Amino acid sequence: MDLKKAWKNLEKEKLSLPVTGTIAIPKQSKHPVAGIINTFALSLVFCTLFGGIFMALIFVMDQLIVQIGLAVITFFYGVLFTINWRVLHKVKALHKSDEKVLNVLHGVHAIVSHTIKFQQRLSWIFFPICVAGGFVLGVSMKKDAAAMMVQPKFYLSLIVTMAVITPAAYLLSKWMTNLSHGKYLKQIDELIRQAKED
Repeated sequence: MDLKKAWKNLEKEKLSLPVTGTIAIPKQSKHPVAGIINTFALSLVFCTLFGGIFMALIFVMDQLIVQIGLAVITFFYGVLFTINWRVLHKVKALHKSDEKVLNVLHGVHAIVSHTIKFQQRLSWIFFPICVAGGFVLGVSMKKDAAAMMVQPKFYLSLIVTMAVITPAAYLLSKWMTNLSHGKYLKQIDELIRQAKED
């Protein structure tokens, strides 16, 4: 059974039925692939927003070591933007292709699952850098960060902060990824199962 045809037929039937009362028409599709597209589009907005904030801070801060840290964080947000942009366009292209629905669902599931795993591995590099950058930025608000970096207690405080915040940030990001993408991947799994049964 072709799910795309079935969906189109269902929509035609809805439109052809006589209207007996007020009908609420959803503004956005509830299809999981459309949901995946929306979440990746939203991630581009967040990458642009935070990347822009850190880039602006580079010009605001006057300490060189802080500017370097902010530049590194901005670079990583650029990397995340690029990854999400490429995935978004791959999913959109696959969604609009003439492939069979089952192939589209398998393809989207594979692309998104692979990307999530890659980003989770990348986060073990990204989060420590962000924590270190935030730590140095915080220190620079009251003291000269470069002068503080020669003191052993600076590195002890930094290591403790990274050891606490990095795993917490990883778990939070994993939960947020599951919240945003997980439900759609489960729905795609269910659609694949139904398509195979039909």
